[in-house]
Amino acid sequence: MKWYRVHNLCFLKVISFCMDYHWSVSKKIIHVHEKHMINCVECTKKIKCLKFRTETHADSYDFITFFAYVCYFPLYFAGPVMTYNSWLSQVHFPQQVYDKKRLFIYSFRWIVVFGLLLWFIHNLYLPAIANSQYNRHLLFWLNCSELMTVSFFVLKWIWLKFTVIWRFFRIVALLDNIECPENMITCMSNNYCFEGFWRSWHHSFNLWLVRYLFIPLGGKHTKIYNIWIIYGFVGLWHDVSLDMVFWSWGMCLFIVPEILIKSYFSRENFSAFRSTLAYSWLCVLGSDFYIILMIVANLVGFSYGSDGITHMSKKFISVEGIKAIFISVIFLTIWTHFNRLYREEEARRGVKKKY
Repeated sequence: MKWYRVHNLCFLKVISFCMDYHWSVSKKIIHVHEKHMINCVECTKKIKCLKFRTETHADSYDFITFFAYVCYFPLYFAGPVMTYNSWLSQVHFPQQVYDKKRLFIYSFRWIVVFGLLLWFIHNLYLPAIANSQYNRHLLFWLNCSELMTVSFFVLKWIWLKFTVIWRFFRIVALLDNIECPENMITCMSNNYCFEGFWRSWHHSFNLWLVRYLFIPLGGKHTKIYNIWIIYGFVGLWHDVSLDMVFWSWGMCLFIVPEILIKSYFSRENFSAFRSTLAYSWLCVLGSDFYIILMIVANLVGFSYGSDGITHMSKKFISVEGIKAIFISVIFLTIWTHFNRLYREEEARRGVKKKY
């Protein structure tokens, strides 16, 4: 493998080392361990969690340790991304979250997912049609319903492929007693907003962005403004091109209204309205719109490209296309209701995730 294939991940690790070292020397990070130890379920059991390790200053910042961190083999090729503080902490004090039984179950689940990926490759040829410019002409022969089905399974293929890759390297790291953040923390279909989707898709990268960009740029108080810098960085990190910058800032155009609407309805004077059926339906219909936007955006970035999406849009400007969209909206409405109920169940069980 050529060196520049892993340059992006190494770049994140270099920044992590430099920032953690700077904060350690300047002592600008205020330790909140006492509060964290009370609220964290794992830490109350005397198990050091990833957040605790990340916010604890490392005891050495030398070149040899830096080189070992950047070139750590299990996470060198594809990640997931972890901070320098967390990595070095686990080198000296191995992770305690995954015992042998839990690691075995986690590995067995990966084998099942890998088997599903192999079945997908051998039985569903949809990615070969959508991702290859030589086969893309076959899309022209599909009607609107078939085109929507193909698009859905292409996105499922992308999610499944990345899940297998990232979890494999995470298992290798766990065998070395290094716990890194999990990517793909939710199923692709288990999201109904832009913020939640990107938080769960490349979750370890999201944690990196929050620690080294979002919080230093002002955090939630300047969220409307700093997301343009953050998503611009994400686009250039993937590929230094204007297309990726436009793609990332296009995401911001959709995220800003979502942030403003959420902020508006989260105010105290809307507390009674948030428990009404009208508010629930308002959220569901808004989620339907955003799910369709997310599907289109990801197909442009990961599969069809702008030309393929242009062809799709022409197909849907017809009676048949409008009918297919109407049926899909009905399906998405039902599905989003189930997702919201699942979120409420997670809240009752004490699962704290920002989707």
